[in-house]
Amino acid sequence: MTNETLPAVQAVDLDMRDEKGRAIGYQIRRYGARTDIYSKPGETLFVATVQPTRNGKKYGAIVPWSYASTAEGLEAVIAQKIEEGRKRYAKKFGTQAKLDAATATFKRIGRI
Repeated sequence: MTNETLPAVQAVDLDMRDEKGRAIGYQIRRYGARTDIYSKPGETLFVATVQPTRNGKKYGAIVPWSYASTAEGLEAVIAQKIEEGRKRYAKKFGTQAKLDAATATFKRIGRI
């Protein structure tokens, strides 16, 4: 795969906090890539990675590369991945009120 441009990086804040009070979000890197492996020779694919973050720093495993033949198609894939993550984190960490209470407890006992 040959990158035609350097990745454009975007930070997305999900407006949620984990049990330690860290902001949950994603770092999105968009690439314009040309490859003969996933496309017809000479066809340009739009490629992105969606990396989970905590307090704006990379956290955990990277989500596999996403490919689309159009920029609009890639944006739809990115939006779907972010929404899936939002639902997963909301289920895992519960309501924001519960997280705020947990964060206050951690601060009170000196863990954060």
